[in-house]
Amino acid sequence: MGIRNCRATAASWASSSRSMTWLGVARKEAGELIVDRLAAKTGRDPYRLRRDFLRGDRSRAVPAKVAEAGAWGRAMPAGTAQGIAFHAEYKSVSAALVEIDCRPETVNRPIRDGVTGPRVTKAVFAVDVGLAVNPRGLEAQMMGGVMDGTSEQPGGAGELAVAASTAAVACAYGRATGTMPTSFPINHGTLSFTPKPTVPPIPPSPADGLDHAR
Repeated sequence: MGIRNCRATAASWASSSRSMTWLGVARKEAGELIVDRLAAKTGRDPYRLRRDFLRGDRSRAVPAKVAEAGAWGRAMPAGTAQGIAFHAEYKSVSAALVEIDCRPETVNRPIRDGVTGPRVTKAVFAVDVGLAVNPRGLEAQMMGGVMDGTSEQPGGAGELAVAASTAAVACAYGRATGTMPTSFPINHGTLSFTPKPTVPPIPPSPADGLDHAR
């Protein structure tokens, strides 16, 4: 299958959005959401579309594993959905499948000393890093990354696991609500903490170092 008449452009602009630390060397939400949009436009299953375009057995194996373990495509109530995403870095490949609940009774549930919002009810993650010298350490690192990526209140570690899990949440949210999220975290407007201000900006690094050298 090919995609004809495809044109990609890029642009930069000043954004007034607030920012915060989100540890992870890659962001995948936008790209994976576009894949979901392509699947919807072409009448393809989001998982199968990814599988058909991925190259290499290792890359195809990880989404296949989460699709199998997470029962991809199962019937779900209105307002809930599954999301799936793929990510590769460090010569490793990973995939995540999540289920999200965006029903009003869940989004508006009371939480003492906290904020409410969509709830990730299930997460399945698969990774192939090659030879794992410390399998238990790898498992703990990936679990931490998935928790960071699905919490929507970022601030921890995870690296490899963060990108696919955050993208899977974004895709699941889009399918559950029929909308396409364009800012992250998805519930940024209801955060239970105050993000650090971006104004004034960080001062520039000093350029007079030689004047102070002995």
